[in-house]
Amino acid sequence: MKYLLPILFLASCAQKPDVTVRSRLYQPSTLILEAGKPIETVDGTYVPQSKEVWFPARKVEELEKQLSQF
Repeated sequence: MKYLLPILFLASCAQKPDVTVRSRLYQPSTLILEAGKPIETVDGTYVPQSKEVWFPARKVEELEKQLSQF
């Protein structure tokens, strides 16, 4: 019986928070990097030598799937 209260307390603290659309991070459909403009990353500063267009992996997989159906 003495363990019941701590177990209930711990179980009530372990609830998963609600995720709403507004709390999600924005991810653009494409990322366009200008040539010569430094970009800060977790691994250091990256400076593109030419204009670069990056697509998310999900978009690349969708395009590959479409192309493989021809």
